[in-house]
Amino acid sequence: MAIVALLMCTACAASSNAGAIQSAATDVSNAARVAGTTAQIEGTSTSRVDGSYTAQTYDLDPDDMLSIPGSTDVVSINLSGGEPRSLSASQLADIKDAISSVEQLGDCGFVFLDVANGHGLAYNADQVMYVASAAKAPFIYHLVKTVPNLDEDERQNVEWTIVDSENEALETLFFDHLNDGYDEFMTGFDVYHEDYSVDFYPKMAARNLTAIWADILLYIRGGSEDAQWLADLFSSTETSFIRDGLSGTGAAVMNKAGWIVEQNYDYEYDDESEEESSLDDMVYKSVSDAAIIEADGRTYLMTIVTSQPDMGMTELNVSNLTRALFDQRSAF
Repeated sequence: MAIVALLMCTACAASSNAGAIQSAATDVSNAARVAGTTAQIEGTSTSRVDGSYTAQTYDLDPDDMLSIPGSTDVVSINLSGGEPRSLSASQLADIKDAISSVEQLGDCGFVFLDVANGHGLAYNADQVMYVASAAKAPFIYHLVKTVPNLDEDERQNVEWTIVDSENEALETLFFDHLNDGYDEFMTGFDVYHEDYSVDFYPKMAARNLTAIWADILLYIRGGSEDAQWLADLFSSTETSFIRDGLSGTGAAVMNKAGWIVEQNYDYEYDDESEEESSLDDMVYKSVSDAAIIEADGRTYLMTIVTSQPDMGMTELNVSNLTRALFDQRSAF
């Protein structure tokens, strides 16, 4: 197992900037999706996604993600065992500005990793949060990988679950395959859930979800027909806050996002306090995303989990954090 090296970033913390939330922003979920070639993964590809990048210095191991330390500061990591690379004060300030915008409306955790050399960044990587439909990717990956010969209807439900994020399609698959080892699969990534028979959406920390996506990446690199199909689906998702944040960069993204806020927006009053309920009272809140990113011949894993309620500006917050992290990739 690779050794985790940790370096606390010592630059001065960026000041909280309420103006970083652009209240007039358009809903990023309707932004144009970056067209890429990620889905075209074949054994002869020169893309880093098939492991052919010549500067490979780290053997990707999903278990290493589970050792990424939790920290309430942005930290540099190096999973290959060497010294992590620090960020400049200005680089760190850009990231902390983006974090501040998220944290005005919820908690935040992330991992951003260059899979070839093991270098990356993390923040609150161990904080468990509700990730909403981002939890669909682990189930579908496990299903496709372990259950042979899915029939036509099942394959259609897989597509609807990933591309369109249809809850009913997921439920149908879950009820049919609940006993096919998914619980054991998730506990292998340190994800523990009370009862999958009544709730399909386990809570996860950024490092858990990143570990699963590292496993997905290794599966896609295997180049099987089903792996190629799964890559095509992840490349065709209707919603990706990470993809929106990278618009204009030429990056290609495979992802599965999650977004939710309790649907009852009516004001209610507590009999004792007679105070109006607020977004803090919402039972389910999340704007989260996890992805494989290909850009300029390099491959990255990025996971951002938040407890923000789903709104246009909170989706934008995740997209802005995506770009702030991505723009520091030269430090790796």
